[in-house]
Amino acid sequence: MHRLYDYLASGNGYKVRLILRLLGIPFERVEVDIVRGESRTAEFLAKTPEGRIPVLRLDDGTHLFESNAILCYLAEATPYLPEGRLARAQALQWMFWEQYSHEPNVATVRHWVTPRTSPSTRTRTSRRKAGSTSPRSRACAPGSIASAIAPASLRSLSVDARAHLS
Repeated sequence: MHRLYDYLASGNGYKVRLILRLLGIPFERVEVDIVRGESRTAEFLAKTPEGRIPVLRLDDGTHLFESNAILCYLAEATPYLPEGRLARAQALQWMFWEQYSHEPNVATVRHWVTPRTSPSTRTRTSRRKAGSTSPRSRACAPGSIASAIAPASLRSLSVDARAHLS
C-alpha cells in the first residue's frame, strides 16, 4: 500500500490526496507537521532531500516527491492525464501555472496569514468558505488532472480573465 507523507493544511498534499481518492487507490496517510519542523528531521530528509511535503512512498519502497510529479505518476494511463501530445501539454501547462504562479502568490501567503489552529480545523474552515464555481467558466479540460485539482479560484475565473493569463 502507498504511504503519503503529508500536512493536512497543505494544498499540494490535498492535490495528491484528491487524485488517490478519485482513482480509488488505497493509501496510508502520515501527518508531517511542517510548522514543528518534522519535515527537517534526518529520517524525513532521507525520503526527500528538499524536506518538503507531500512525499509518496510507493509499494516497492521508492519515494516520489513534488506534488505534480506524483500526480502525473498516479494519473498515467487514466482519463486524468491525456494521452495526446497537445492535450497532455495543455494539462501540464495548467499544472505548472498552478505550482509556479498560483501557489507562491496565494497558497504560501494563505499559510502565513491563517491562524495557527490544528490542520483539521483549518481544513474544515476552508471547506465552509469554498464557493461554487460559475457554470460558464472552465479553466481546464474536463476530466484532466488540472481540472480535478484546480483551485476554486482558478475554476471560477471568467473567460476574459483567463485570456489575460496566457
